[in-house]
Amino acid sequence: MNGLVLIVLGVPVAGACGSLVRNEVTLRAGRRWTAGRAIATAVVNLVGSAVMATLVGLNLAGRVPDELVVVLGFGFAGSLTTFSTWVVEAVRAGTDGERPWPLIGGVELLGQLLLGVGVAALVLALLR
Repeated sequence: MNGLVLIVLGVPVAGACGSLVRNEVTLRAGRRWTAGRAIATAVVNLVGSAVMATLVGLNLAGRVPDELVVVLGFGFAGSLTTFSTWVVEAVRAGTDGERPWPLIGGVELLGQLLLGVGVAALVLALLR
């Protein structure tokens, strides 16, 4: 299969799968815990960071083709981890009426960012 065809067909399919996984994780976590949606968003963001770092690391080592990085990295991991969901959950966490937004929302945003970069760095280091 031509690489361009794989990308054109693969990215939307992988993206749909990533969105479905994110939605299912969020729904299930939201039913179990009060802070479930925020926890689920953090988990899928960290998993997405690990997936993307793994793909990039394997690609740099010549073990995964560019097309697979695009399809699974930008398609699946990109839709699994959405910036808008991350920000919405941070705002929800900070505006629930019980906690101050700047503190809780800021900690959630910064915390997830630092953890995501840390997970990606750890995965890349392990792949060396």
